[in-house]
Amino acid sequence: MQPDAFSAGSPPPAGLPPVRPPSGKFIAQLFLVPLLIVLGIVALFFTMRGLFGIGSPRSAQEFLHSVDQTNREVRWRAAQELAQYLPRDDKLASDPRFALDLADRLRRTITEIEEAEKKFAELSARSAATQAPEDQEAVAKAKQELKAARAYAIYLGAALGGFALPVGVPLLKQMALQQTGPDPKALALRRRQAVLALANLGKNLERFDTLPAEEQEKALEVLREEATGAAERGKWAKEALDRTTARLAGKPRGLGRDYLTLADAEDPFLRELLAVSLNFWSGDAEENEQIDETLDRLSRDTGKGEELLAELADEPDEDDAARRAATLSFTKYPGLRVRYNATTALARRGSKRVNLAILAEMLDEETQKEYCRRRLPDGKEVSDEASAVQTVLETLKTVAELRRQRPDLDLSALRPLVDQLADSPNVALRTEAKNTQIVLDQ
Repeated sequence: MQPDAFSAGSPPPAGLPPVRPPSGKFIAQLFLVPLLIVLGIVALFFTMRGLFGIGSPRSAQEFLHSVDQTNREVRWRAAQELAQYLPRDDKLASDPRFALDLADRLRRTITEIEEAEKKFAELSARSAATQAPEDQEAVAKAKQELKAARAYAIYLGAALGGFALPVGVPLLKQMALQQTGPDPKALALRRRQAVLALANLGKNLERFDTLPAEEQEKALEVLREEATGAAERGKWAKEALDRTTARLAGKPRGLGRDYLTLADAEDPFLRELLAVSLNFWSGDAEENEQIDETLDRLSRDTGKGEELLAELADEPDEDDAARRAATLSFTKYPGLRVRYNATTALARRGSKRVNLAILAEMLDEETQKEYCRRRLPDGKEVSDEASAVQTVLETLKTVAELRRQRPDLDLSALRPLVDQLADSPNVALRTEAKNTQIVLDQ
């Protein structure tokens, strides 16, 4: 066996430096310094997370700490993160005290917005009169503060829509039904977001139904405790308790006749969102009839107020502006989206008022390619095929759900369109059409 050239006591080969044991300084440079750097980065991460809401908090207290930051931008970004996180965490979404804490903050924010709007109006009037640079700076600052507060309110509302308990119903309804405000664009955006949050909330209530009985009772007990309070918080808890216990007893409650008045709103997008939200709310026989009557009216919507959509559009960021300039989606006929969404809601509710002729129109791919349009930057109109396919795809799912809800209803008029789509070259349409065929054949 050849001796090891580097065995202990033997000199190194000629031309190589002598081998010395590593010094403490060398070990520090090699291991300790990188370790300190890593630890420093980790410490910085948790510091930034605490100060600026970076990362993903997992507890109610962490989220509340983030949304309570004094920096307005940090606050609304934390609320935005929460709105995205709640749908993935049933335990957090079923925490009634957490929902009430957020409702408290939304109530305060609504008051802050009202005060900020008055302040902005006063500063704007003074700046217009004086033309002084300092007054103009004050107006710009007040505008940014108002914008941040409005965004914060929208994301808090969205978060309340992510809960599996109806704590947010009173405040969200109040936001949706508000008809006056100093800024029509901001008011329109807030109302739309409130209706969308109510739609999400109606869907999320199903999550509470699937919780273990002990978890449900624990949440109800907290609501009972909170309902004893005399302030608004107590009223919110009482309403959430009543709604939840009624739902568990098989007697769900809708959003009331006043909410259905949104069917008369001048904003067509608000009417469209109302139709979407009514997919997920039902009540007793009388209220269900009122809902179906409202959706029936919306299924014949004339498109009033379409000329206001451009005026009511929220001011976009630069990236949004560029994206909107590149292409603008619209429908060929006013009120089409309202009619389609209302018809979809009627079908999914199994209503006797559903208009099968509209469903047939929605299943016709060529018709949808004609109706769904895009306007290019040069003003040219082209077919929005992606929107057309999506409409047909969702309608196939709707027809299947209508069959499940109303197995006695004659859907033979829709069958040829479904069969035709089962041979579509589009894989998604073909697959969904075959799934629908299976349901229709049952």
